Amino acid sequence: MVTTPSGSPYLSRAPAAEPRPAVQHQESLRDTIESVVVAFILAFVFRAFVVEAFVIPTGSMASTLYGEHWTHNCSMCGYEFAVGANRGQSGKLALPHASLPCPNCNWEDPVQVSRDDVESGDRILVLKWPLDLSHIFPALGPKRWDVTVFKDPKDGETNFIKRLVGLPEEVFMIIDGDVFVAKAQQLPAELISRLEVIQELNYQARQARNVPETRALRARMDQMRPGVIRDLRPYLRIQRKTGPSQEALWSVVYDHAHPSRRQRPERGGRSWWQAEPSSGWSVGPGLVSFDGLQQPPSELAFVGKSLEDDHAYNVGLPAESAQARSVTDLRVRFTLFPAGGDGQLRVRLRKFDDTFVASFDADGTVLLSRVRQEQPGGMEVLGRAHLRSLQRGQPLRIEVQNVDYRVLVRVDGREILATTDEQYRPDLAKLLADRWRPARSGERPAEVALSAQRLRMEIKHLAIERDVYYRSPRIQGSLTGGNPWADLPGWGTEENPIYLRSGEYFMLGDNSPASEDGRLWSIVGDHLRSRGPDYQVGTVPEDQLIGKAFFVYWPSGYRPTHVRWGLIPNVGRMRWIH
Repeated sequence: MVTTPSGSPYLSRAPAAEPRPAVQHQESLRDTIESVVVAFILAFVFRAFVVEAFVIPTGSMASTLYGEHWTHNCSMCGYEFAVGANRGQSGKLALPHASLPCPNCNWEDPVQVSRDDVESGDRILVLKWPLDLSHIFPALGPKRWDVTVFKDPKDGETNFIKRLVGLPEEVFMIIDGDVFVAKAQQLPAELISRLEVIQELNYQARQARNVPETRALRARMDQMRPGVIRDLRPYLRIQRKTGPSQEALWSVVYDHAHPSRRQRPERGGRSWWQAEPSSGWSVGPGLVSFDGLQQPPSELAFVGKSLEDDHAYNVGLPAESAQARSVTDLRVRFTLFPAGGDGQLRVRLRKFDDTFVASFDADGTVLLSRVRQEQPGGMEVLGRAHLRSLQRGQPLRIEVQNVDYRVLVRVDGREILATTDEQYRPDLAKLLADRWRPARSGERPAEVALSAQRLRMEIKHLAIERDVYYRSPRIQGSLTGGNPWADLPGWGTEENPIYLRSGEYFMLGDNSPASEDGRLWSIVGDHLRSRGPDYQVGTVPEDQLIGKAFFVYWPSGYRPTHVRWGLIPNVGRMRWIH
């Protein structure tokens, strides 16, 4: 220790080394380059094996995911909806030629969009690593109803995104818009053998040298299919969607929060919700009320609007068919504000010949019943629950739905009643053969109605929604044009079930009328053609799967003035994908 003249201590030091600025600069530059290279490697590894970003170009998954589109607000009811943009084969953006029909009120606005107004498709994140580890941990493998990215079987390079609906080792079939499967392990060996013969004939048709040979092979398949479908019926089971995926697949039929101005009584219009005069029901903008403390049962029915699978997004898009299909899987939801009385509110849903009623008594009793004319009182009680009594100032959020042959009742987000498979299941013989025929002229396949007695109440946020309806189209093209399956029933559809072998998956788009998915594929890329009969047209092999889409991180953004691109993120539309 040395002391300075002032007495302050300090440590003695060795003489400082001469600075080497050139060497230090080189080392700093090397460290920077190494950091950049490592960052690129980590980014590449992350993109290749963990998460990758994709852009949705088309509307085959609308409304779950949007491709390029315009956003339009209905001039009559104010409802906002998306209209798909079509670039066609040339890649040039085409404007819709038809008017823009509102999915809520059916009003048709003139086309008032320009090419500069088009919004980009959703940008999504896709989780890849679970598929890479699924051979070690099977629980991480693909699951039914996952929104999945995979390679297009047509070229092996283009990325497609659809919903995974069919799994290996099962027979897949769409019936009346719903998904049915039969597990291969439960089928008789003789039936599996016939399904394999049809697969072999399909492969031979792919290899056929001329049209007469193709026609002969098709005739053999046509002869076999009806018997196969008949023998499959006892083994087919409907596949119900998961809660989150079902929520994503609801589409609006009518939202009373956006009533049409032309339907308001004060303007001489007539609401789609109709009741008898002096019934106690009143329908106003955004509000439905019932004032009938002394009133006998009185019904408010939803009439005048078709319950169909048409999609406003598809205006101007090439769709499989302009002919809409009736949809019978429906949900009605609303918030009930009780205001007095000792009576009852009922929600009635009819699907074909089956009518279900959910009743909510003032004392808190909830019943789920089925209309049975042969039963005392004409009703068969399927389930009973108890809530708090209906009291002023204590609103209830109510949902009643009939979807995938299961009727359920939710109150305040909690499922309180639901049918079992023993109580309610599809009649496949009738669905595949006789179809539904109305008992009365003008009767629709599905109905929605509310009824009430001895109550005073208000209903807000009233909405009717429909489930996705998977169509059963025929494969497009022509025999003479080189498509051996032209005009055959689509793969996996009502007249053409498909047997998915080990490692084969089946995909459908949520926007069924405008989705080119497994039902319609007919071109096989070289990367799959080389596999011979080991590749089945209409399916996606396991090694062509990329990952599961899980988040929309950049929906079409807001645009600053005079800027064509959405530079400001629309945080409100960022969402998880189900």
